Amino acid sequence: MRDFRVPKNMHVSIVDPIEGWEFGCLTIWAKVNPDYVLHVWAPERLAYKKILYSLLMSEINKNAIEKDSPDDDIAKLKDRTWKIIDDFMGKSPNVEQLNIMSSSFSDNVKQSFAIQWDKTSELLNKIETSIVDAVVHRDEIDFKPIEIQYIKYSLGFTDSLITERFIGIYHAFNFGGAYIDKGLLPEMESKAFLKRSSSGESISEIGVSDENKKRLERAKIRALFEKMFSDGMIPDPSHYFETYDTNLPEEQTSQIKDIVKKTSIGDLFQRLGEYQLTHHTRNTLMFGMKINSLGNFVDSTLDHANQPFILLTLKRNPLIKISLDEITFLHDAVEGLKKSAISEEELIPKIKEKLRQFYQINKTDVSSSNINEVAMMSAKFSYHNEETDQRIINKIGYNAFERLKNTQLKRKYKIIPFVKFSANNPFYNRRSYVLSFNPSLIVRERPYDKLIIINLFDSLYDKERSLTESINLYHEYRTEKSVLYNVVEINMPQGKTLKLEIVKGIPFTNIGEDTKVIITGEVYFSDIRRATRFFSDTQNLIKKLTLVLSMAIPSNTTVQTIAFSFDNSAQGIFGSSGVLGVLNVNHKGYAVPEVLRELAKKGIFANAAVAVRTPHSADDPDIPSTSSNAPYPEPNRVVFTLLPDGTTVEYRTRFGLASLEPKNVFTHALPESHHSDNGTEGQSNDASSEDDPIKAILQEKIAGSGSDKKEDWIKNIIEDNSIDPQLKDQ
Repeated sequence: MRDFRVPKNMHVSIVDPIEGWEFGCLTIWAKVNPDYVLHVWAPERLAYKKILYSLLMSEINKNAIEKDSPDDDIAKLKDRTWKIIDDFMGKSPNVEQLNIMSSSFSDNVKQSFAIQWDKTSELLNKIETSIVDAVVHRDEIDFKPIEIQYIKYSLGFTDSLITERFIGIYHAFNFGGAYIDKGLLPEMESKAFLKRSSSGESISEIGVSDENKKRLERAKIRALFEKMFSDGMIPDPSHYFETYDTNLPEEQTSQIKDIVKKTSIGDLFQRLGEYQLTHHTRNTLMFGMKINSLGNFVDSTLDHANQPFILLTLKRNPLIKISLDEITFLHDAVEGLKKSAISEEELIPKIKEKLRQFYQINKTDVSSSNINEVAMMSAKFSYHNEETDQRIINKIGYNAFERLKNTQLKRKYKIIPFVKFSANNPFYNRRSYVLSFNPSLIVRERPYDKLIIINLFDSLYDKERSLTESINLYHEYRTEKSVLYNVVEINMPQGKTLKLEIVKGIPFTNIGEDTKVIITGEVYFSDIRRATRFFSDTQNLIKKLTLVLSMAIPSNTTVQTIAFSFDNSAQGIFGSSGVLGVLNVNHKGYAVPEVLRELAKKGIFANAAVAVRTPHSADDPDIPSTSSNAPYPEPNRVVFTLLPDGTTVEYRTRFGLASLEPKNVFTHALPESHHSDNGTEGQSNDASSEDDPIKAILQEKIAGSGSDKKEDWIKNIIEDNSIDPQLKDQ
């Protein structure tokens, strides 16, 4: 019987410059699979357009936000931006002929573009020269018009994952082999770690709890990346691990480091299998997904639709063809129906009919429930803003393979999950994978220069988890001047009181309208509609919140924003987007408005305060769903403004450019090293206390003095003539 072998090709697509250790991941795949050819699909014109589009849109939207404009027509902004790019680039096939420095773009766009483009070129050259059997494909691909339109649309997202997956899977279809999401590692090889420490603890992940498996894997990956860093393969990865460090016993950690140091990279991971298929199974598509203990596909929610995967297939697999055609067909059909100006109610049945025709033409039997799901999601990203477009489209494409599991074609095609993922944890490039609900989905607002984050918790919740989430939020939002406080309870002669303990950064005194304040953690906010009996608890919470904020913000101060990043801190305020309302002094049960009133009595004001709405699903049109499982979750926030009378609070269920992606630069936070959500590089972005010059001086003084009082160290610094006067002022 004739055998069919999966071609030994690995396909990776790059549109954005890769960051951190992603180049190292490509190196690992090549070393682990030396008999495979690594195809890197990196069409330069698309990368050029992506970088330029991101910079131009950031500049346009930043200007709009600084003017506090209401919801802008994002579609018009995008169309105008693409026209500017198309006019500049023309039809020149060679991007080297384009001279952006002579263009009419702003100096900031020119400089930022030059940095990113150089980075992209250097990366591709490095892949070609450093990785054996790597082929970098830089020429523009000859896509069909319908595919070009879809790619152009997906390039408009902050996240490049959708574009890169489409291109990578397209080539996996044409050539066969393995498509691999960039930034993904192979499965780690347990044989290298079949040893035990003298304490009897296993480091092989065999026979240990799930939590310990995660700890062990993280320790192994960290040791691996430290080895790669020492070999010059990747930039310093230490800051990526800061909030994910594990507390393994020192003996286990040392043993893992020793094994990784002595073992070749090729032997630390499992290689792609020798997949040999028979005539009857030659159309099998091996699809990497998370699977549960029963071997079933894990149902991915909207927020988890970006989880990474590998796809392994023979050349010209019909299932891949149907999936690629489906997504471009849907986009084209929806765009066409949108132009006909029909309502959303009319759109859904029309999409259903078109889908049925599509599957009929492709001789594919897909269930009515799947068709309904796709039609509803398609309608949602057509008639609403683009806040969740990216995740909806990714979910449609991601679930396409699951929809086709039981297809009825002429031959029986199979889709089977075949691989787990090493490093399937928060070490991924944060722009590529959304792993869980992020508390930063709060509000877009005017830029800020300083940041105060306060972690507050009560005895009902996990204090360690609360602080970890607050640290994550700190890194998400931090600027050059940032501080993270933890609220601790201390015993005093007159009773218990609260104190602010510094966790990250250095406090600053010049607080004002350039300062953003986030108070977060784990406390309970009662739902006004259902829990009026908790009124006394709410009053105690108001006192605590007011006290803590007044400790962090001086009297007679107006800050830019106070964000209450707690689940249900909006306390049951829902309503459709754009709803305005007023809460007066009679509405005592609402904590955030009451805190604003109490702070005003102390001379502390905020231009706006933000509360988070609890995720929930509902059929009532007046209470739209905020659940991540909904096809289109409403913006998960309410914005409060204290009016000049000092007592009346106005609230809004939409604020600023509400249709923009929640996690973007318009919060004005500086990204972590090697991360750039807005596509800009070249700015100092490490605001962590670990790299703070004053803290470094303090630590040096601690080591050289016998004093344990911070006041003494500061006095020594002020008197030390060898220290830069500007640092003394800070």
